[in-house]
Amino acid sequence: MPAHPPELSRLLSMRMAPGHTAPLPDGQTLIQENAKLARQLGEVQRRVTGQLAQQARVIQTLQAQCMQLRAAVIARDTALSMLRQNMAANQAVVPAFNRR
Repeated sequence: MPAHPPELSRLLSMRMAPGHTAPLPDGQTLIQENAKLARQLGEVQRRVTGQLAQQARVIQTLQAQCMQLRAAVIARDTALSMLRQNMAANQAVVPAFNRR
């Protein structure tokens, strides 16, 4: 059986009492309980919506950082490749360039 909020559990236990020893809630009590639960649901939905929006902002920031880091790696690798090509060309022209 799914867990219920305490207020609803209390009402359900009243309805399901063996032999109906507890009084059944009247229609007004059920309407009030429904309104209270609807407010609580609305609060939870607002909180979750806010959390989802915050997570979306964090994800967007992380994706932008990832893109910047990828660009930095590409720039570094390109510079390193160019330096290696220049070094190889210099070694071919000046054999003494190999000595260290």
